[in-house]
Amino acid sequence: MTSHTVAAHIPPPGGPEREKLATEHLRAARALRAAGDRAGAEERLVGAIRSGLWRYARLWTELRSMMESPADYAQIRELWLESPRGSHNVIPLVTTVARAASVAGEHDEARALVRKAIVLQAMRGKRLRSRLGRMKHGALAQMRSAKPGEDTESFESRAAVALTALNSSFETLGVRGFLISGTLLGYVRNSGFISWDKDIDMGFFTSEMSAAALVEAFESSTEFNVRRLDFNSDRLRVDHANGMMIDLFPHYEEDDGRLWHDGTATRWWNSPFELKTVNFVGVDQYVPDPPERYLDENYGNWRVPEPQFDARLDAPNAEVTDRAFLETLHYFMLLDGVTKHNSAKIERYTALLRTLGESEWLKRL
Repeated sequence: MTSHTVAAHIPPPGGPEREKLATEHLRAARALRAAGDRAGAEERLVGAIRSGLWRYARLWTELRSMMESPADYAQIRELWLESPRGSHNVIPLVTTVARAASVAGEHDEARALVRKAIVLQAMRGKRLRSRLGRMKHGALAQMRSAKPGEDTESFESRAAVALTALNSSFETLGVRGFLISGTLLGYVRNSGFISWDKDIDMGFFTSEMSAAALVEAFESSTEFNVRRLDFNSDRLRVDHANGMMIDLFPHYEEDDGRLWHDGTATRWWNSPFELKTVNFVGVDQYVPDPPERYLDENYGNWRVPEPQFDARLDAPNAEVTDRAFLETLHYFMLLDGVTKHNSAKIERYTALLRTLGESEWLKRL
């Protein structure tokens, strides 16, 4: 058996050499995984983390993405308990371990970790705002104007590349991928992406191919990494080599005659529909026909922008499938609100967590 043990030498922390080393280990693990050597990929990642790269959340995230059953969380938990204390204040790392725990159904552990991340983020935000408050108004305004944002043109060009490649692969497999959710909303309402979109939402019919067969078809792909996101649904995450993320939802027909697609803790129904081809970011792309009916069922009044819309709570066609997981997701949503200083989101999810019995630590936000 080939050993993928990592060499002991690790560059000193804080420098580009260590960042480069972490990237090399990540690429090597993905290559092993693409070659069908899952055990080797895991060994590479665990060895890299234990050799000193504890704080590199990307390595932990890759390890989490390789979970195939709740039992696989045991290895991540063991690593977390073994990790140096300083790593426990790295918010992306804490969040990654919490997501692994939630996927494994360990909701008490997940919530405890997200609580920690929320408080850490809130404390750091207060310190930052305090420092900014001591700045002169003009300097602060200049800083804000110079703050880098998402390059919309770059995002759309990467999306076009990923969609073109995925559609080509789908055509070979006899599968039609179609825009849904926020991406479909962006096409119909904005003729492009919604400004706060960071990924692509797509669906496919299980009558054309099962989710398991689709994952297997992409197993050796060097351009796409395709995996299940959780164990209670067949929802897939498709990562293109250029960094574009695509959430892929299998649409299946139930005895009620409607089409359903699953999320982590909820599922959504739609009336049966055909597909038509449209031009989206310069790519010929399938969409439900008519797209407006799909959006009516998913959003209600979708013509009025609502940045705070939560598809799990607000969609008229949503059905809860895992109450415990849904409640754990409220913690992650509060963390997102605190991170982005979104007062409306903070207020909403703080109120929801209070209904779950949370109280004292929320006063620290």
